[in-house]
Amino acid sequence: MKNVVWLALNTLRLNFRKKSKILSIIILPILSVLVSILVNSVSSSKPVQVGILDKDKSTISKAFIKDISKEKKFNISNIEEDKINNSITSGDKDCVIIIPQGFEKSIYSDEIKEFQVKSLKGSASTAWVDNYSDTYLNSIMDMWRAANGNKLLFEKTFESKQNKEMIFNIKDIRDTATDKEVTSQSIGFLIMFLLLNASIAAGFILSEKKNRTYFRICSSPVDSKVYVLGNVLASFFIVTIQILVALLILIYMFSVKTYIPFFELFFILLCFGITAIAFGLMVVAFARNSSELDYMITLVITPTCMISGCFVPYDLMPKTIQNIAYFLPQRWTFDAIEKLQNNSGLAGVYLNIIILIGFSFTFFVIAAYKFSRSNNVQNFV
Repeated sequence: MKNVVWLALNTLRLNFRKKSKILSIIILPILSVLVSILVNSVSSSKPVQVGILDKDKSTISKAFIKDISKEKKFNISNIEEDKINNSITSGDKDCVIIIPQGFEKSIYSDEIKEFQVKSLKGSASTAWVDNYSDTYLNSIMDMWRAANGNKLLFEKTFESKQNKEMIFNIKDIRDTATDKEVTSQSIGFLIMFLLLNASIAAGFILSEKKNRTYFRICSSPVDSKVYVLGNVLASFFIVTIQILVALLILIYMFSVKTYIPFFELFFILLCFGITAIAFGLMVVAFARNSSELDYMITLVITPTCMISGCFVPYDLMPKTIQNIAYFLPQRWTFDAIEKLQNNSGLAGVYLNIIILIGFSFTFFVIAAYKFSRSNNVQNFV
């Protein structure tokens, strides 16, 4: 155990000897969290760009467009059907509301056709639109039910409503959708950098193989397993500091409400951190030189993080991609965070924790096997 601690301290000393290492290990993940917060705060301060396609062109649908246009939070404009996808993908529109044909007639049959909302930005841009639309549709249905199926009475009630100013009791509430979006974006970047830095930290073994330090250590009474365990301990310390500092900045400096107790969020990310360390060791075990390590990191980490929902909302992925994502530890981490935000507690994410531990164990076993099969470090290039 003494040798493990000594090797871990030596690895930390060598890693922190250069300022560039400090930047890549500690500061860069923190900056990624800050950037995601700043980007989200800038975007949330702007009006939501909403396109509306009215296929019904009825009295009620036109009244809805007129009412929602009065809301300062929305910038409303009509849009043609063939331009919807281009407007959303180009960023010209945050979302598009499609009023279906036969909308007004559906009210009279008690089977109202709901509006369709299209977006690429997730709940942060559609939450307010969805809430406004649902409130409007519910009020319409309440008027219809109050009229007891009398169409003439309903139309008079609706017309009376349109001619009067609605009185609201305004109360400030916390925008939970925005808070959760900031949390997801920040943690998405943090997860990516945990994987990157764990792989880079484990890559220290490659550099020591190259300069024959690893060979000399393994030729001494220190076993190769002890050497690798020392590297794991050093990486665990680095990952713990990264997670702790990032969460402190996210929660206490920027006052982002994650809707998860600090310890629970820290624990889940720490479980993933261990998985990231195991993954880094596995990648290093298969890499024959630093160039191969860089290629493997680029080809594995970025695509898997994208599929798992680190950068793009998971719900927007095709169903096939969503199914593939559950073979990745990043997806199970996000799934656990979503459950914790819905007050499930650690007891509700025990399966996620077990699966993350399973990923860690599998990666460690593969790495150990590969290291044991390539003991001849003298041939390292």
